[in-house]
Amino acid sequence: MIIGGWTRIGAYIASVWLLLIAINLVTTGHYFDFALRDIGLCLSAFGLTKLTEAIAVAGVQLAPVGTMPPAVADISRAA
Repeated sequence: MIIGGWTRIGAYIASVWLLLIAINLVTTGHYFDFALRDIGLCLSAFGLTKLTEAIAVAGVQLAPVGTMPPAVADISRAA
């Protein structure tokens, strides 16, 4: 779900889920190191959400992995 076309929604879900796990760990009074790790992962998932939204707003077309844009392909052939 997170890798497919639902990246934004999946990243929001993962972000909230990790935040709730971190809150649960902090309220127990133990495992603060795991809570801090989960908060870091939560912020990373939220960053993925914002990056996905920015790409969608800009209308950027992403090339499939392993392909080069035409300009880069022409430069590599000339060298």
